[in-house]
Amino acid sequence: MPRATHRFPFELLVLQFATDFACRFSSPNSKQTFLLTFDGQGNVTSLSFNEPPLGWSALLDELRVKSNSAPASYFFYDPFDAPEYTCISWFSIQQSVMERLMAHSFTAADFNPLSTTSEGSELPAPGCFPETWSVIF
Repeated sequence: MPRATHRFPFELLVLQFATDFACRFSSPNSKQTFLLTFDGQGNVTSLSFNEPPLGWSALLDELRVKSNSAPASYFFYDPFDAPEYTCISWFSIQQSVMERLMAHSFTAADFNPLSTTSEGSELPAPGCFPETWSVIF
């Protein structure tokens, strides 16, 4: 059984962006999983709502491996058991790109742990946006 791992305000801000984005492209009764991919400059190169034949996990693994040979990054939103559980993850996305997507700038407080949670990942660099991250709500 999954468990929530969110720990920071920035995660909630990114979740809000992703949920709003999914709602704009989905019927009111179901939010759709989606994958955004980016080029090395942070430009969106694709948006997909269609699960690939081998599944989302295999595709994300392939994108991470591909990044060793060419700049690649992605943002993934998966309301796999919504409204109970939703996963978001991103790979190699700079803070400026995420802020542009969200139309919102982070503040220093967004990277302070929420006092009500004790579990979840530690930031790779305390107080800084993680360019690669995964979290379950």
